[in-house]
Amino acid sequence: AVADSTDPTEFKLMLFPSQVHKISSLISLMCHQRDLLQRLQALHRQSNVPMSRHFEWQSQLHYQYMEEDKTVQIQCAESTFDYGFEYVGSADREVVTPATERMFHSLTQTLAQHTAGLCMAPSGSNQMATIEELSRCLGRPLYTVNCTQTLGSHMLNDIFRGYASTGSWLCFNNLSNVPPPVLSVLSQLLQSVSDAQRAEKNCLTLQSEEIPLKPSCACFGVVSTAIAVSAHNPEKLLSFNSAAARLPDSLLSQFRMVGVVTPDLKLL
Repeated sequence: AVADSTDPTEFKLMLFPSQVHKISSLISLMCHQRDLLQRLQALHRQSNVPMSRHFEWQSQLHYQYMEEDKTVQIQCAESTFDYGFEYVGSADREVVTPATERMFHSLTQTLAQHTAGLCMAPSGSNQMATIEELSRCLGRPLYTVNCTQTLGSHMLNDIFRGYASTGSWLCFNNLSNVPPPVLSVLSQLLQSVSDAQRAEKNCLTLQSEEIPLKPSCACFGVVSTAIAVSAHNPEKLLSFNSAAARLPDSLLSQFRMVGVVTPDLKLL
């Protein structure tokens, strides 16, 4: 009798915080898939080009399960990667916009060339969150290093030994804050790892120490284009310097620069 007198609208679903995060992440991913299908349908109606040959479709991340070796391969344009199966759990997922898709395409081509990626954007563009989202999409562990003036060469050597031997991803946040002498050491370490990856070696030598090398390791850098403007000339004129001007040429040659635009808040 008590059960019959209860209003069905009073029943509420009790969820744990991890379940709420998981449902929110699924909703975010499904919204991106819905918007992508709508854009593909609009492009198909406008042109007679088959969808399989359209760049809008080829630049997406395509997942394929390989029955022979029980692995998952991810293809983006002409680049193919193995899924890393890194545990993601109920992590919050980012809202994927067309600008995010273009950044995914640029960074995956950078990974295929075994080159480090340098993301340059004004503050508030969430370039760090985009790199984290790409690591989740490819199933790779990502470790972030917040660069300050206290970052030394010995600490950098230890970071690279672990990064190269474990095959993880590494991201230097605010790379322009690193002292110039340490930046030269960083360029040498990046060149050693990239050359060993291109030569498909199983080990490499860092600072007279031979360590194993996993080809899945990757390095990224984040630089903010928001620079404090000051007068440096007698005429008191304002000079706007580039964010990459603080980095040496030897380091910039190891990176592929990727420009990130400010996200469109209407899409979010």
